[in-house]
This record gives sequence, structure tokens and C-alpha cells, in this order.
Amino acid sequence: MTNTYFETDGFDLRRYGIVLRIRQVDGQCEMTMKTAGQVIGGLHQHPEFNVPLTGPTLDLARLPAQAWPPELDPAALQSRLKPLFTTDFAREKWRVRQGKSEIELALDRGEVSAGALHEPICELEIELLSGKARDLCAFASTLSDAGGLRLGSLSKAERGYHLQQGNPPRAIRTLPLINPSAQGDGGGRNERGAAPGAGSLAIS
Repeated sequence: MTNTYFETDGFDLRRYGIVLRIRQVDGQCEMTMKTAGQVIGGLHQHPEFNVPLTGPTLDLARLPAQAWPPELDPAALQSRLKPLFTTDFAREKWRVRQGKSEIELALDRGEVSAGALHEPICELEIELLSGKARDLCAFASTLSDAGGLRLGSLSKAERGYHLQQGNPPRAIRTLPLINPSAQGDGGGRNERGAAPGAGSLAIS
């Protein structure tokens, strides 16, 4: 799948913690907007909005108005956005159960590209589809204990922004796993229809 990320010259989206992309898979296009959330020990929790498109062209009017911070006018942004970097990777997916929770695993292998700079992608992302965040963390801990994995907190978008600024690929840095017993129940969907969050483990 190929993903093109968009931004303004002044990095208006990044300033407000917004990621905007178009994903193309088997001739189908989807626009995704992720808004500011939180990352704790590799566990990402961000409101996310997905809209099908007929082609690889942004249409901000199709995103819900409540997704935007009041300081940003999507109609004014539309003409100022341009492609900034891309990711291109193959994905394999599985669903498993941990306790009473349902978890999706996605193995992504490919690269993130910004101009002449490239960085490999090889990561296993785990997402809580339903249930409790502590089950997600416990499952991540089990995977990590098996060896060959390290916990990472950098999203693909963050890696793309890093390369776009002319920086070399970052060295992989291990982060501690969060304590499953310290997490709340999580699960469900928030009032804006966003998924509860995902954690990712980068395969070394």
C-alpha cells in the first residue's frame, strides 16, 4: 500500500498535531486524518477519521467539521496542502484474543521516503479493536519477551517528517514497556468515532 502525506509550507497541520494522508490499495483510495492524542510508552491513542475517495485527490470538505481545531479553516487549507513524503509497504494482518479483548496485528515491511532520503519500515503494529488497554499491553509484553522485537514510539508520519527536514535515518532506541496493571480499561470508541489507540513494536 502507498500512503502520501500532505502538509502546508508553514507546517500548519503538524503545529496542531494533525496527520493527513491518502492511502492507495488495489486501486482504492482513502483519506485519513489523525488528530492530536497521546503516546505513552509506545501506546498511541489518537482520534482518527477515514473517508473513501474516488481518486488520489484531497477533499477536506468530506471530513467532519468537529475534527478541526477552531484555528484551522479546512476550506482555506485545501489549496495550500501539498505532498510532503510517502510510505510504501506490504501489510499482513491477523486477529487474536487476549483475555476478553480483541487485538489486530499488522506486520508492515517497506520504506518511508522524503525526496532522496529513505528509511526502511519493518514493524509489527498491534491495535486494540475492543476490550481493555491493559490486555493490549500484556500482549505486547508477551511478544517482546519472545525476543527479536523492541518497543518503538515513532509513528511512520514522525519518521517521514524527520527525513523531510533533511535528517539522516534515526538510530533505533529501545523504550520500556508500560505496566499493564497501570492502564485503564480503555476499549470502545470515543464520542468522535475514533479508535481507542494502537501500540507498535518495531522489528529489529
